[in-house]
Amino acid sequence: MQIKVDLDDGFLPRIYTSNANVKHSGQPILSFPIEIKSIPAITTAFAISLIDYDAVPRTGFPFIHWLATNIPVMDVTLLSVKRFVFRRSLCRTEST
Repeated sequence: MQIKVDLDDGFLPRIYTSNANVKHSGQPILSFPIEIKSIPAITTAFAISLIDYDAVPRTGFPFIHWLATNIPVMDVTLLSVKRFVFRRSLCRTEST
């Protein structure tokens, strides 16, 4: 299985960070695109998390930004989650 996240010089593009223009209550709500290829044929769903280990010096623990579960596999050769849009307790995905 191959997972691809496009980066700018090794970092997430600014539009997905605290510098984002799309925010709710001052917090960015647009997540970065994720592409998964060569998915094993027996895969039925995914769980994807974003855990920020760089936050340990500030928070004292790895910060869990988000966790998405039960993402169905519709094509076992490619899963492309273009973005997650978070608004309060509502999460919707836009995928291909």
